[in-house]
Amino acid sequence: MLISRGVQLLKTVSHRKPVKGALINSNQIRLEWMYREVKHPPARDKILSEICGAVLWWWVLWNLWHDWRVLVEGHLPAPIPEHWTDEELGIPPE
Repeated sequence: MLISRGVQLLKTVSHRKPVKGALINSNQIRLEWMYREVKHPPARDKILSEICGAVLWWWVLWNLWHDWRVLVEGHLPAPIPEHWTDEELGIPPE
């Protein structure tokens, strides 16, 4: 009985006419696939990145020329404690 119903169902489905002009998934948003492809950035982004890079290198080179000890040593020179006065250290006068 199951086989006869299955055969009848297959006959009905196979004789059915396909619906033409029907939209299937018409509202889907499909993003562009980018495997091994790179989108070219807009000209505005290229110009902005060049400006940022130029400012960065200007800052680095300017500071290397004028304050090279700060960049090389990593900090300002340490103060010498022997040059501090008692007043600066908060020691009351005797």
